[in-house]
Amino acid sequence: MPRYVGLVFGVLVAVCAVAKCSALPIAIANPSFESGVNADVADWTDGESGAQSGHNVTEANPLATSGDNVANLRGYHSATANSGIFQVLGDTILAGAYTISFDAESSNASSTDVFAGLFNTVPGDYLGGAVISLPAADASLKSYSVSVVVPNGSPAIGNPLGLQFINAGTSSDDDAMDPLNGDFAGNGAAGNRLLLDNVAIDYAPSVPEPACVLLLIASAGAAYVGRRLV
Repeated sequence: MPRYVGLVFGVLVAVCAVAKCSALPIAIANPSFESGVNADVADWTDGESGAQSGHNVTEANPLATSGDNVANLRGYHSATANSGIFQVLGDTILAGAYTISFDAESSNASSTDVFAGLFNTVPGDYLGGAVISLPAADASLKSYSVSVVVPNGSPAIGNPLGLQFINAGTSSDDDAMDPLNGDFAGNGAAGNRLLLDNVAIDYAPSVPEPACVLLLIASAGAAYVGRRLV
């Protein structure tokens, strides 16, 4: 009897561990930019500073990794502006680990930086993110990911979750963009292009699901009763 109960308890622990670590997809509107061609990026908002019509567009491109289109986030000709898109998602912020995944490419003679991050309700109030340098004049979109962890007790929990991408300029910029610290100044490189596709977010809870907690308590009780009966 004790061995049987112990086996059941072990299986329940394993099931709960899997449930705790399993990634859940977060819904994103127009994640592969298939809505519209040669137009502003549908379901996404232009931003941050210096945003203007026509600098962020959806275009048909043979390099697309999901569907036929990509988002083209073009650089600006001003050192005080940048190009990017953001979206307030339908999910609220929860404690746990978020993973942003996307495919991107720099169509420039020099490397282009891309910022990918999650924000709390409005762009600029970041939960976390990272700037990634893309290879110069690459011939294909490569896959990248950024992890953001929201700790238990964070005041952001329960607020709307947002996702943002920024064309952060070229890596040779002396005044490198640092969005997490409030620096949104680009380098003004003309023709600086960032291609983006196949965007996704996965979420893994930081605590076991309530059902798992109840199962563990019940199995622990069964194990205790099993020992008493032997």
